[in-house]
Amino acid sequence: MTREHERALDDARRAASTHARASRDDAPAHAAQQTRRGGGKEIASWARAAKAFANSSTSLASLRGSGARAREAHARCERAVYAALDYGDAETAEKLCEALEGRFGTTSIRARALRAATTLGKEGGAAEARKMLDEMLEENKGEARLRKMRVACAKSEGDVPGAVAALTEYLEDFGADDEAWLELGKLYAERCEYEKALFCYEEVLCARPFDPNSHRRMGEVLYTMGGEENIRDAKHHFAAAIDFTNGKDIRALYAVILCVKKLRIMSSKRGEEFKDNGALELADAATERLLQRYASDNETLLSIVRPLLKEAAQV
Repeated sequence: MTREHERALDDARRAASTHARASRDDAPAHAAQQTRRGGGKEIASWARAAKAFANSSTSLASLRGSGARAREAHARCERAVYAALDYGDAETAEKLCEALEGRFGTTSIRARALRAATTLGKEGGAAEARKMLDEMLEENKGEARLRKMRVACAKSEGDVPGAVAALTEYLEDFGADDEAWLELGKLYAERCEYEKALFCYEEVLCARPFDPNSHRRMGEVLYTMGGEENIRDAKHHFAAAIDFTNGKDIRALYAVILCVKKLRIMSSKRGEEFKDNGALELADAATERLLQRYASDNETLLSIVRPLLKEAAQV
């Protein structure tokens, strides 16, 4: 890649939204953010850890007691249940749930919440899980995890309006939950309510200024909304996604090329020459990076990719 292309990418990164301009020297905040997201580990890794925990007599024995180590084991076991459910491993989730029920009893809110989650994970279990949650919420109206599980029940039943309503109500009390804002943004985007989705993703970016997925989602909504200003803003967010993945985000690389193409078309329709050299250099840099990636990772696709990129660069 030429120096001009590298400089184009750098310029675009600096122009990426005001949320992305926060200092990257804020190491403690960045580290906490990475810890909250599991350090980038995939769900499969968590699922394997959950299964290992469930199959270890030593781990299950650590649930007994009430000291600091036991409390840590309780928290690990709870996380393992949700990880197993996310991965579709109902057997492991059930085993861990039973272990915690044996420790806290079937009437404790902790065990009942996990039982509702495992019930929801079973085929056709949404209605029963909703009933269990409603009973618990009558006793614990402020319990955040129960209210979030109610959203999952609505989604499982295909009740998107109900899920939106439940999430909106939840966020009125727990507005700092960026995962909830992200989920609400996805639901609004699915319903083509793009202004509302945009608002939700802006809240996510306030909490995750360096998260490439959040920038890409923001860019996708802005691009879909259309309009020259929105397309320019989308380009900046896609450039940020490229930056925060060190050029590995294929979708963002394609997206900046399409954004520049759209901007050039808009200029030509007004009878004007497109003079944003920075945008043109950004598109050239993204094109070159894509060709490099395909050449190194999947050379057989180069014959398909080259003409597509050439077509995208033409107006």
